[in-house]
Amino acid sequence: MIIQLKRDGVRKLLNLYGRYSLILFIVFLSSILDAGSFENFQPTREIAFVGSNDKNDSDFIKKLKTNWISYRVVKSESLYERAKPKVLSSVTSRRDRAKGPRIGFDIEANDEDSNLTKKPVKAEIKKLKEKDVYVDFFGTELAFNIPNGLKDASYQPRNQKGIVNFFVVSSASDYTQISEYILEVSKELNLNDWGIYLLTDKISKEIFTNIDEANLFDLLIFNKLKYRTRVGISNKKIYIFFHMNEIIYDTPNCRIDGKNYYSFSNSTTITNISTYNDDYHDANNSFNLSLESLPKFKKDIRTKELSFSEYGKKYTIKYRYNQNLLDFMSRYPQANEEVFLNAPMDQMSLRDIAFSMKKNLNNVQASETINFLLHFVQDAFKYEIDSIQFSKQKMMFAQETLYYDKSDAEDRVVLFSYLVKKLLNINTLGIKYANHYTSAIQIPISGDSINYLNKKFIIADPSYKGANIGKGIAKYRSKQPLKIVAVLKKDI
Repeated sequence: MIIQLKRDGVRKLLNLYGRYSLILFIVFLSSILDAGSFENFQPTREIAFVGSNDKNDSDFIKKLKTNWISYRVVKSESLYERAKPKVLSSVTSRRDRAKGPRIGFDIEANDEDSNLTKKPVKAEIKKLKEKDVYVDFFGTELAFNIPNGLKDASYQPRNQKGIVNFFVVSSASDYTQISEYILEVSKELNLNDWGIYLLTDKISKEIFTNIDEANLFDLLIFNKLKYRTRVGISNKKIYIFFHMNEIIYDTPNCRIDGKNYYSFSNSTTITNISTYNDDYHDANNSFNLSLESLPKFKKDIRTKELSFSEYGKKYTIKYRYNQNLLDFMSRYPQANEEVFLNAPMDQMSLRDIAFSMKKNLNNVQASETINFLLHFVQDAFKYEIDSIQFSKQKMMFAQETLYYDKSDAEDRVVLFSYLVKKLLNINTLGIKYANHYTSAIQIPISGDSINYLNKKFIIADPSYKGANIGKGIAKYRSKQPLKIVAVLKKDI
């Protein structure tokens, strides 16, 4: 800003107000010039006149003004220690002597719509035109108003001060109506923590087109929802880190006060972040990726047909699935194996598969039924490693493995384990080696086996094409597993 005072202008000021008043005017002008620009001056003026409506927010803003600390960011370990084989062994399928009692599928009662919304959620607004924003969240239309003053918040300048400026302005708005709306929708849609994250991020990006400002608003909401989080700056960009007790594979993370924090940005360029060193008041919830029950998304029902062969005979399995649920699962980060191995499948899909298979399994013994499920998983999908199919590691839910035409070892273990546990009420194990995943089942027959908690589990490898239960890939028989994950239907 350049202001020139002409001599006659100065003379007039002296005549009107005297020399003392002129000195005051020059001091005021100097304070503006020190700001460097109007853009830098404006946030300072907002902070002077805008205050938070919430004491917790005010205390948090004070924390943001403290000295920040630099933390190293590293990429977490990969699912496997070594590259997975591009081709797996196979054997000629031969029928073994049937063993065990005659068993049938344990198919649950008809609850086809248990994970599908039958009507719009309560929080959904019918008159969308009366709202500021509406979004499509996996098939559910949501609408909301933007609180007055919220969009005035901006990340300027692009440093710690800019973060303070953003929170001073945004926390002075009635942003809690957004957090309450998110809670209401989350309950109606039965969202887990990951679902809440996706919903919050979707709403934030509708309010703020700038990705850094959207990330800052994510933090504002998750603070209010009492999640332990950190905002970090790296090369002037904003990253949000969530405290988690379990590992997320191949994901940027840092260690703060002895706790692991992960970023869902998956950026490979972060090496360090600067952040404050305290929590928002009572924000002590760790982020949990477990998916114990499925979200209740609207119906987008589609049909898929799978074919496979057993002992030279071809079978066809037809089932229905909800595309909205698959879209949700496709966004999932690389959580630990327990998340995928213990997550449910859409009951509609499971029943379709069970009823389709059941007609081929009348009056057969246990080993024949289990082999039928095993051969289905081995043969209905082409083996393909993730780096080729997805250009990254991607462990899939059972629902996803059914959908994709290609899958690799851990995906098939997830699907096979789920089918055996749910349909036959049999405990299974997920067994990880340095570059392979297989499974084992708790049944009293002979064959390749592994001990777990002093109990014998029989190997059943969903990727060893043509192999029956009790026959594992030879090169893994003498190796000790790196990890065993129990998928239990009943006590062992």
